[in-house]
Amino acid sequence: MVMSLDTGDAGVFVPAPGARRGVAALCTVYRPRSHADVIVSKLLGDYSWPHVYDRDALDYGETVRTLTETPLPTDIDGRIRRPRVAVASMFIDQFPENDLSRGWSERTGVPILPSIRDAITLGTDTIAVNGVLIIGEHGEYPLNARGQRLYPRRAWFDAVADVFEELGSVVPVFIDKHLGVGWEDARAIFDRAARLGIPLMAGSS
Repeated sequence: MVMSLDTGDAGVFVPAPGARRGVAALCTVYRPRSHADVIVSKLLGDYSWPHVYDRDALDYGETVRTLTETPLPTDIDGRIRRPRVAVASMFIDQFPENDLSRGWSERTGVPILPSIRDAITLGTDTIAVNGVLIIGEHGEYPLNARGQRLYPRRAWFDAVADVFEELGSVVPVFIDKHLGVGWEDARAIFDRAARLGIPLMAGSS
């Protein structure tokens, strides 16, 4: 669901008419067994449903077989569940030699776009996705004095929020792992999400 900014005195977000399919996946790096692989590969996979889960007998798509080692989601009867979320676009910051994103993009037609704004708008002047995934885990980033890797989760959330404010609409945002390396980052993300009415979720995969 896309939410639009009510510019009246209340200053709250209200539902906008029309829903857009798919989410934007913003990933620091997308390689085998990375958090992007664990999350995004499940959404991109070509699952056969509702056949019994049998990795050897079931043709659930050569793409899944070759590009990810993560287990497939099944129901209590062992049937593969088709994801209810589609990936509309990807923004990838770093491309190691074992990058998976370009292979998935070629096979599925999901574009890798050059900026966070483009991933959210699909090159238009409107919010063109139903949600945003910020997967800021893995990759080559500097360390702070405590030895913590400074993944750009706060910077990316701010970039997403900037687009929302510019276009006057918001969609839910999921941040993989914790919000930031310290209280200041986490509080800043929380406060801005609350101020703009952005549905915000976070957690480890």
